[in-house]
Amino acid sequence: MRRISRRRLLGGAVLLGAGATGLTSLTACGNGGGSGSGSGSNLRFAWWGNPDRDRRTQAAVDQFVARADRGVDTEPSNWDDYWSRLATQISGGNPPDLMQMDYQYIAEYAGRGALLELDDYVPDPLDLSAVPEEAVENGRIGGTLYGITMGYNTFAMMKNLQVIRDAGVDEPDHTLTWSEFAELCREIGNNTPSGVFGTQNAMGSKETLECWLHQRGKALFTADGQLGYDPADLEEWFEFWQELAETGGAVDMETTSEALPDLSDWEVPSGRGAFNFHWSNIYPAFVDVSADEIGIGMYPQGDGAGAQPGQYYKASMLLSIPSAADDPDAAAELLQALVLDAEIAAELGFERGVPSSEEVREVLRPDASDEELASLEYVEFVEDKVGEVPPPPPEAAGRLDDQLIFFAEEAGFGRMSIPDAVDAYFQEATNILG
Repeated sequence: MRRISRRRLLGGAVLLGAGATGLTSLTACGNGGGSGSGSGSNLRFAWWGNPDRDRRTQAAVDQFVARADRGVDTEPSNWDDYWSRLATQISGGNPPDLMQMDYQYIAEYAGRGALLELDDYVPDPLDLSAVPEEAVENGRIGGTLYGITMGYNTFAMMKNLQVIRDAGVDEPDHTLTWSEFAELCREIGNNTPSGVFGTQNAMGSKETLECWLHQRGKALFTADGQLGYDPADLEEWFEFWQELAETGGAVDMETTSEALPDLSDWEVPSGRGAFNFHWSNIYPAFVDVSADEIGIGMYPQGDGAGAQPGQYYKASMLLSIPSAADDPDAAAELLQALVLDAEIAAELGFERGVPSSEEVREVLRPDASDEELASLEYVEFVEDKVGEVPPPPPEAAGRLDDQLIFFAEEAGFGRMSIPDAVDAYFQEATNILG
C-alpha cells in the first residue's frame, strides 16, 4: 500500500481550509427571514471552510446585506462536499452567483467556460490598485481575469529558535543558500542530542521542490500541463536530501513516514528539529502548538549568481463568478465588498491568508495578534524577492503529488536506487498527464 506522508495529509488540509464543518447550508438574509431584504431574489454565495471561516464570512456578508439593497443566501460546506456540489450545480445550470475558487482548479473551470470574465468589472466596481500585481495574476488564465484573490501567502520556513540556540549557531536570514542550509543542518544535528535534527526531510515535498526548481528557471508544470523539469533535476533533489539524512542533518525517511499527521508532531513544534517548510499563513498555527519560540523566514536561496527568485505570491483562495450566474453585476458588488471594502473585508481577518487589499491590511494591523503581525510583515518583506506566479497545475496534479511522495520514500528507504525511483516517477507522470 502506498503511504501518504503527514505533510501531504496535513499540508493540503490546512492550506485549502478542509475539514468537516457539520454545515451543509446556512441562509443569511438582511431581515433574518428566508427571502432577505431589498429588491430581486437573493444572491447565492458558496465557499468551503471551517467553523471559524464560516463565522467570519457570515459577519462580512451580514454587513453587506445591511447596507445593500439585496439579500444573500450563504452556502458553506467542507472541502470535499463543496466541489462535488458545485460540479452538480454548474452542470445543472444552477450555480451560486459568487463562489470561492482554488488556484488548483481555476484553469480547469475557466477552460470549460464555467467562469465569467471579470476584466469588464475592472476598475468599477473592482478597483485592484491596492492589490499587488503578483496577487492579481493568480486569477488570470491566458491573460483573462477569472478570479480575484481574497488572500495570499508565500513559502515560509518555520524555525525553532530554541533548537537553533541550543546548537550554538546563529539564526539564518533570507540570504541563506541551499548549500549553506545543508551545512547548517548538519551542524545543528551534530550539536544537539540524539533525535534532534536540523530539518524535516523534504525529499517528497512538492512545495519545497517547486521553490528549488523556480530558482533554476524551471517549474513543476508547464502552461500546457506537462512536467516543467527533467529527470536530472529530480535526481539531484533526491540526492540532496538523501545525503542530508545520512549525515544527520535531516530526519531519516523511516521517522518521516511514520510520524503522526498532527502539526504538533512536526519537527519544529515538537522540538525535534530546527526547520520545517510550509506556507506563511500557517505560521500562527505553528506558534499555537509549540512550546518554544518560533521564527519565520524564506526558503533557502539558489546557489550561484544566476539563481532566480524561488518564491511567489500564491492565492490562498479566490472569488469567481460563474458564467451562468443569475445576477453577475450584483455578484461583482458582493465580491468587491468581501475583498476590497476595508470595513467589510476586515471581518474576514487573516483566516484566508494576508488580505489582498493594502487598505484592508492597514485596518487589521493595529489589532493583529503577534503571530498574525509576524506573518503579515514577513509577506510584505518578501514583496521585492518573489518571482512570477507559475502556471496553474493540471487537473491530475494531486495524483502526481502522491506519486512524488511514494517514490521519494522508495528511494529514501533504499527499496529503489535514486535513478530507478526517478525514472519510475517520470513514467508514472507521463501516463497520468497523457
